[in-house]
Amino acid sequence: MLAAAASGSLPEYVSDAFPGDEAHWDSLVRHAAAAHRTGQIDLVGIFAHPSDDPLSYGCQQFLEDVLPKLKFDQAQVLQIVTGLTARSNGSQLPYYLSEWFSGWSEGKSSRPWSLLEAIKSGSAPEHLRHSVYHSGLKVNRRRFLPALIRILENGDNNERWTAASLLGRFNAYQPNELDRATTALRAAIRREVGDGVVAPMRSLLHVAATVPGREKEGIAAIADCASRMDEHVRSAIASEMMFAISKAPVTLTKPAFAALMTIGAGEDDAVDAIDQIISKTLNGPLAGEAHALLDHLLVSRATRMKKLDSTARTILESDPTIRSQLIGSWLRSPSFRHFDAVLDICRGIGENTPKFDIDMSDWSEEESLRAIRRASAILLAFPATLASILVSALRTAPIRIRRKAEHLIFDPLLMTFWTASRAYLEKAVKSGPRHARDALKRVLAAHDGYRSDIEAANEVTELVPSEHHRVLVDQKHREESRAMSKNAMKMSIFGEIFPTSMMLYGDAAIHDVYLADEEIVRQETPMVSQGFSTEILRYDMLEPFWARYRRDLLLRGETDE
Repeated sequence: MLAAAASGSLPEYVSDAFPGDEAHWDSLVRHAAAAHRTGQIDLVGIFAHPSDDPLSYGCQQFLEDVLPKLKFDQAQVLQIVTGLTARSNGSQLPYYLSEWFSGWSEGKSSRPWSLLEAIKSGSAPEHLRHSVYHSGLKVNRRRFLPALIRILENGDNNERWTAASLLGRFNAYQPNELDRATTALRAAIRREVGDGVVAPMRSLLHVAATVPGREKEGIAAIADCASRMDEHVRSAIASEMMFAISKAPVTLTKPAFAALMTIGAGEDDAVDAIDQIISKTLNGPLAGEAHALLDHLLVSRATRMKKLDSTARTILESDPTIRSQLIGSWLRSPSFRHFDAVLDICRGIGENTPKFDIDMSDWSEEESLRAIRRASAILLAFPATLASILVSALRTAPIRIRRKAEHLIFDPLLMTFWTASRAYLEKAVKSGPRHARDALKRVLAAHDGYRSDIEAANEVTELVPSEHHRVLVDQKHREESRAMSKNAMKMSIFGEIFPTSMMLYGDAAIHDVYLADEEIVRQETPMVSQGFSTEILRYDMLEPFWARYRRDLLLRGETDE
């Protein structure tokens, strides 16, 4: 190690030693610290000198382990911090220095204030301010708490943000000190405008959500902003409650939900946070508030269901009965925004599209007819989902609507998709009320006749090429494909780099692996087949414009939402 330090290659020596044997690493750190104390090496000069080359992870780990074992004065500490921050290509204290720097700052009660004076004079970097304030609150709260309160009122934007964040998130206050901090934060909320309100609002909500008996502080802060509830206030409430929703008291969460009910379009950051909030509360004691907020997001066009990934996942993974009730309420709604949400829920599920068992017994004829017509027009690409909705209508919708549902099951569903939809219907025909089973039997029988007629006319035997002709065409195609592959390999640079081989027959690939001492190990990799299938629209093969025509016909009279 000493030789490496003398030759200027200690960083490389440390990098090569990490990761390695734990005992060897501990020995390296211990000897390096001892050598620095005796003046044999200068770790500060070696690692903290100005350089454009970033430190390796091994060097970072070395400094994280060795610096706490050494003693430094303030000038040396600032030299280390400044040099290593520059080498990290960033404007913040490197993560591997955070614990050491905080520990050094808290070693004496006078150090944080001395560092703060250095920051004010420009001899210490500005990005240390947050860490210094936090250390000051830990070791000299009598001096730093009033200072932070003054900064919260009179500092510049960055200073006020730092002070607001620390005043509410410091967790070692005495009750009277916490009273002073919350009073200052609430005054800042009343005073600040624009994005300046975000830090004090989040900080005060953190206190209200995490400190028992302090929820009244958060409720009062939300009430203070009721007359000026803009996107900044909503963003602060959503961002903080996203983390605190599971531990915040109900008396605080309900006013927070009410404040978020004013969100509008374009507030994407707040919507992302609200997505997390709704996904955590959709099936709990706050389910009523969560459903109301979700409904507001959809109807007000603040966002679409496809952007609420966590909420969509929660809905799909929830109890089938609860899920079907929610989807049923959306299908029943006259707003097309709710139906868009159903469509977005079904997207991205692949072949395992969700199925719903919806009770339409208390729906009006107008509501039932609108729901099944919309579903048949828009959810046709998800045949199993559409089948479940139409079967629900067949079982529970008003009597006059059941015949219409029976017709829609045949046309367009079964006429378009023969496989997925029929598989669901063949299971559904075994259960449910008798009138629904009889209707499904009629539909399946009609589809059997329809399919037989299609298949009977599908192939005219007299026009089929002879077997001899088909063999010749297949052989020609294989020869053309082989010639194209050879030509492609000749033209590709990869053909000269990577050896290739062709296996004509067999169910495994054999490789000879050459080890040391000319030992050869034979490895066999079994071949497997993978595949997927997607059912095509059958009727479109006969009439390409039929699907569009049927969609327009089913949506006739709908608004242009």
